[in-house]
Amino acid sequence: MATVHKAFFLFNLKPGLKVEDYIAWTKEVNHKEAASLRTIEEFHDYVCVSSMRGKPVAYQFVEEITVTDFDAYTRELDDPNRPRAAGRRFADWVDPDYLVLLSEQIK
Repeated sequence: MATVHKAFFLFNLKPGLKVEDYIAWTKEVNHKEAASLRTIEEFHDYVCVSSMRGKPVAYQFVEEITVTDFDAYTRELDDPNRPRAAGRRFADWVDPDYLVLLSEQIK
């Protein structure tokens, strides 16, 4: 596989959960945890508001992550000794996400 530089997580909240509550949680917990990971260079998350040509929006949110090395990133996420915030985890909020991995930018 080519070297991965970007990861896009596309996802919807689990039924019954509120967008406003997720936004508050991601600002308070998810942003801080992303900033603590050595393999993340940039982390941005977005609310999906519309699509082109009248098509329905498939996902409520997109997370854009720039990583130094995707394999190292997944190892860091899975490290049982990694400090974690108390309370809900990302998986508690989202239905199964769709992940897109990108190589270097075409110039």
